[in-house]
Amino acid sequence: MVSLSDSGGKHTASFKVNTQRNAWFDHGVGVGGNFIDLGIRLHRCTVEQLLSRLSAGDRSLSFHQPVKETRAEPEHKIKIIKVEELQNLTLVKYLHERAIDYYTAKAWCREVLFTLNERRYLAIGLKNNSGGYELRNAQLKLSSSPKDLTYIDNGIGTVHVFEGFTDFLSLLTLNGRDMAGDFLVLNSLSFVAKSLEILQQCPTVKLYLDHDKAAAKGGLSLSKQFRL
Repeated sequence: MVSLSDSGGKHTASFKVNTQRNAWFDHGVGVGGNFIDLGIRLHRCTVEQLLSRLSAGDRSLSFHQPVKETRAEPEHKIKIIKVEELQNLTLVKYLHERAIDYYTAKAWCREVLFTLNERRYLAIGLKNNSGGYELRNAQLKLSSSPKDLTYIDNGIGTVHVFEGFTDFLSLLTLNGRDMAGDFLVLNSLSFVAKSLEILQQCPTVKLYLDHDKAAAKGGLSLSKQFRL
């Protein structure tokens, strides 16, 4: 595994390349792929255009030089105003409608007040490993920056993997909020590759992913890795 440090002076590499698998993954944005995917992103072209330039021996193509991009601050950026104990009655009603035990949600989640496009909202929030929040209420399904997965390490050795945190709360509701185990909430299927860094250290992995094509693809990737 080759790690490439970014230009921000960080000690932890956010961009990694696996030369044996001919694959890469950018932890900063939760995106990865093969060298074709990288070429498309770096040179902002289609697959056909990239292959055509490669076939023509275009020497301007490079997969090694860093590409610096200037990105405007998005107008829809979420700003966290306050984080406190979960108690709002509207949010409690939402939990009840999802058949999620309030005390289970209260143990793991917080009540988050935030702004979006200068309007205030209140949501149930699960904190991720980078300090951002996954935000849910009856109308909204959002994430604050930085986005990341959520790993709860209780030192058990058996890790339960979920796509979203409402599934995590539902399992605890069914089995009791003191259910033994470690818990990994992906928060996005784009973090499947990143989750391998954690799951490779766990003797037992159990998947609880959604029943759709994207989740099936992510689950298949994990199943092949761990022979589930």
